[in-house]
Amino acid sequence: MEKQCGTNQLEEARLPVRFCELVLDIGFCLLAMVMEDLKALTLRATLLEGVLQIDSADPELEAIRQRRMQELMAQCGMGSQQNSEQQKAQEEAKSEAEEQRQMMLSQILTSEARARVARIALVKPEKARGVEDVILRAARVGQITEKVSEEKLISLLEQINTQTAKETRVTIQRRTSVLDDD
Repeated sequence: MEKQCGTNQLEEARLPVRFCELVLDIGFCLLAMVMEDLKALTLRATLLEGVLQIDSADPELEAIRQRRMQELMAQCGMGSQQNSEQQKAQEEAKSEAEEQRQMMLSQILTSEARARVARIALVKPEKARGVEDVILRAARVGQITEKVSEEKLISLLEQINTQTAKETRVTIQRRTSVLDDD
C-alpha cells in the first residue's frame, strides 16, 4: 500500500514538469513558424531589391523605386522600428479613447440599458455603435440629465428605426427579344 502512495506522489510531482515540457514544445513550434515567415519576408525583400536595382540610371526613377520599396516593406511587416512605434502609439490612443467611451456610457446608461446595447452589438455592431454615438452626443450637449433606462433606450431605438427605415422597392425589367412583336 505504501508503494502505491509513493508512486502516485511521484506521478503528481511529474505533472508540472510535463506541463512545462508541453508549453516549451508549443513555444518552439510557434518560434519555428515565425522564423519561416521571417525567412519568406526576407526573401521577398531581397527579390524586390534585385528587381528595383535593375535600372538605376535615372535619379527620379530611383527615388520612386525607393519609395515603393519602403511601402512594400511596410506592408510586409518589415517597416522601421519607428513605424511600429507609431502603430503602438495609435493602438494605445484608440484603446484609451474606447476605454473613455465605455466609461462615459457606463455613467450614462443603467445596467439593463448597457446589457441591451451589448445584445444589439452582437447582432448589429454598427447599429449599436450608432446608438452609443447618439447617446454620447446628447449627453455632451446636455439633453440627458439622468441615467438612461432600458425603456428610454427602447424608445430611442424606435425613433432611430423610424428615421433610418429603408423602403424596399423591386422593379422588374423584362428583356425584349427581337422576335417579340411589341
